Amino acid sequence: MKRKLDKGTIISLAVIAILFATGVIFFLLFMFDIQISQANIGQFIGSYSGLSSSIWFILLCRNC
Repeated sequence: MKRKLDKGTIISLAVIAILFATGVIFFLLFMFDIQISQANIGQFIGSYSGLSSSIWFILLCRNC
């Protein structure tokens, strides 16, 4: 039986995706010793957006 996605589920999955993507980005910055002030901000934002939207998409598809 498939569950119906409601607002609460969608918002909670979005928050989980954003927090997880933030953790992954900062972990990679720490591991490769990259300074945020010296990094290309466009690539940083693009990577973060792509990663968080991919995680959110996967979570939504698995909960449909």
